[in-house]
Amino acid sequence: MSSMDDRNGKHRDNRLRREPLIRNSSLWVNAGETDPMGSRFKIADTDFLDDITERTNCPKCHKSRKYYCYSCYELMDDIRDRVPRVTLPVKVDVIKHVQEVDGKSTSPHVRLIAPQDTTVHTFPDIPDYRHQRVVLVFPAPNARTLKQVFADGVTDEEIPVTIETKVLELSGENMLSERWNVGANGKEWNDSRRVWTVDSLHDCTPHLPPHSDKESTLSTTGMPFDRVVFIDSTWRQTRQILKDPRISPLLTTSTVILSEHESLFWRHQRDSPRTYLSTIEAIYYFFVDLQVILDERDGNCGDYDHRYDNLLFFFKHTYNKLRLKYNV
Repeated sequence: MSSMDDRNGKHRDNRLRREPLIRNSSLWVNAGETDPMGSRFKIADTDFLDDITERTNCPKCHKSRKYYCYSCYELMDDIRDRVPRVTLPVKVDVIKHVQEVDGKSTSPHVRLIAPQDTTVHTFPDIPDYRHQRVVLVFPAPNARTLKQVFADGVTDEEIPVTIETKVLELSGENMLSERWNVGANGKEWNDSRRVWTVDSLHDCTPHLPPHSDKESTLSTTGMPFDRVVFIDSTWRQTRQILKDPRISPLLTTSTVILSEHESLFWRHQRDSPRTYLSTIEAIYYFFVDLQVILDERDGNCGDYDHRYDNLLFFFKHTYNKLRLKYNV
């Protein structure tokens, strides 16, 4: 075989390996829908972003940016007053690894849309989360649903689990950076005790009876925690972060998994289910799940009122631009 034939064969093999990923992208999976984002969410109009054709300098670092600075989390002047804001019921901490590429992540979106309630930390410069009222969204073997956290509270008592074998040795690059495993059809840590479907979210049965001793774990706002932590990094970087003693205790006391939701993220990961969420989707669905629980607790059993949908504002813009680009 000639060198040219060999190169053509390798090119053909690479194309065949990529095709399943392309077909599994949400852009193609939902190609038959006129407006996948519009049919699921109530997000502010993003069309004005298409009018931005020039890049400007970030007011802080002075680097050239188009819509926002993903290093300083600053909106550019042309859109600063037009981007919607969202108020969150608990604080959000996003932990990024110092080696993580800033521009590829969706996590800056929450800092831009909910700036008063969000802090981004770059590891190793992170807070000490020991003995704080905080939950970590992470698919640990002992992770609980939000409904279970409201029933049991957040304590320093460890839940027995072999962390070294089931968490710190997990493999799969970039899973945490842009994929959050949230369903029963994912990896080994999802078992029947922790499956929480959307249907069960709308069960309006009270889960914290009056005068329960669990009420002592709730703050004056009626929340069992004050802060939620998300890790935005590759698996290799995540293992390093989770070994840090300032956050590692959360693995055995305060990990949370989300209910099952289908991702619309455009970069599909090989051999992963449709329920692997991008980071901003995971943050969004955490607050949707939380709001359903709060409404249920207060006796409000109506549909979710879309109050957090604008967290997906920049996600929607990128999604629609890619649909237009690839004509799907």
